[in-house]
Amino acid sequence: MRPVLLLSAPLLSALLLAAHPCLAAPRTIVLDPANTRVGFRAYVLSVLPIDGQFHRFDGRLTYDRADPARCAVTVRLESASLVLPDAAITRDVLAPHFLNATGFPWTIYRGTCDGAGIAGTLFLHGQTHRLRLALRGRGRLFIAVARIRRAAWGVTARPLLAGPVVRIRVRVRLPS
Repeated sequence: MRPVLLLSAPLLSALLLAAHPCLAAPRTIVLDPANTRVGFRAYVLSVLPIDGQFHRFDGRLTYDRADPARCAVTVRLESASLVLPDAAITRDVLAPHFLNATGFPWTIYRGTCDGAGIAGTLFLHGQTHRLRLALRGRGRLFIAVARIRRAAWGVTARPLLAGPVVRIRVRVRLPS
């Protein structure tokens, strides 16, 4: 007589989910400097690009590989962790008359995917406004981008030198 393998309903469900990734539940990953880059580009005199990057941040991304149009994201950036190519420019941007990293130590984004991108809110410089990120992905790499008008968030220092618009770029590498 051959032994009969009996599978309980929970075990059968677990095996089916493992065998069919498209049936798997959404995953949550930690967003940190190991798998994520958060940066921006401004234009000096509205012509010359200058890039900056935040080095201290945390967050979470919940996504469903079976339905890429569904996700939720929260990212909290330490404002003082911003680094630009020149130390003097970095100090100026972090100073009270500009970004005011001491007065506003955190920049926070919260959003959800809606098929074409991520709709959410950005808390920056003490103000919260809606911000939509365009989302591009290829394989395990996803990039979210947006453009903001600095003055809408009260960041008005050096309008000619720093330009009125800043491009935000978040790059996330998903685990395999």
